[in-house]
Amino acid sequence: MAIASNPDLQLDQQLETWKKRTDIISQALLQLHDLPIYQQLSAHPPADAKTQAILQEVQQLYEQFDQLLNVLQQARQYRDESAGLLSSNQGRAAAQRLLHQSSVPLVLASETRPSEAQIVDQTITPEAAIALLIRRCKTVNATLQQAQADLQQQAAQLRQNLAQAQRDLSQLETLNHSTQALRQEYEQKISTVDGPAPTPQPSLSALRQTLISLSQESTDAPAATARTLQLQQWKQQQQESQQSLESALLFYQERLNLRQELRGRLSALQAKAQAKQKIEDPALSQLAQKAERSLYSRPTSLKQAETLVQQYEQQLNQR
Repeated sequence: MAIASNPDLQLDQQLETWKKRTDIISQALLQLHDLPIYQQLSAHPPADAKTQAILQEVQQLYEQFDQLLNVLQQARQYRDESAGLLSSNQGRAAAQRLLHQSSVPLVLASETRPSEAQIVDQTITPEAAIALLIRRCKTVNATLQQAQADLQQQAAQLRQNLAQAQRDLSQLETLNHSTQALRQEYEQKISTVDGPAPTPQPSLSALRQTLISLSQESTDAPAATARTLQLQQWKQQQQESQQSLESALLFYQERLNLRQELRGRLSALQAKAQAKQKIEDPALSQLAQKAERSLYSRPTSLKQAETLVQQYEQQLNQR
């Protein structure tokens, strides 16, 4: 008997065709599930919206596939139930309706919970559902492959950043050594009567320990995401320590330089007084002696020394 003239055989052939096509989709979903990147993201889902959207898309695929299988299973059940009846037209017709009419609920993202899938009040045909699933499987596979490449690139960048962080820490330790040495010189030569000096205390040991910990932990994807965030926090602390040290270093250097500058100004003014034959002027001589004692004793009050040099210059110009 020809298949074209046997409705039951036609229905059986259609059901077999649907089964083969759903087997293809099932295999595609298994391939998605077995991708290392999907396994990693599922086990440790990052908080970023892009990754959550990928996982949500896979969840929707599974939900949509389940809905399709339910409809095809129901059609098969109608076919099986009608096989032993004298009149199978009703069961056959019900199966045909399921196969060719809009009978598969559409699965979309939940509006209230974007990370979850929901079945909406909308249906599509099994044919459309199969086409949709095949297309979305390909799209999600490509997206996951790109996510894998992005994470690998991020991991490579993390390793470079860790190496740079090691160099930054070494430079910070050198800067700290220079700052502490200049601070000692400052405290010996400059009096605190003019005001307190900055005393930076960078937590180098904590920075060093954190960096050691980050270097020892995994830098492979997707662990690189968490390590990258931690390294960014470390970098911020390192920069804050560097700015604190650089500010203190500049403070010490400016005041030590001012001490030297005042010495030079006093010497130049005394030379000018010598040229004007005012070097032995009692008032000028007394001011010069006070200024010299202030500038050549330790620690020096810069305010006092600067005031004395200015007074010496003013009185010299009045002579």
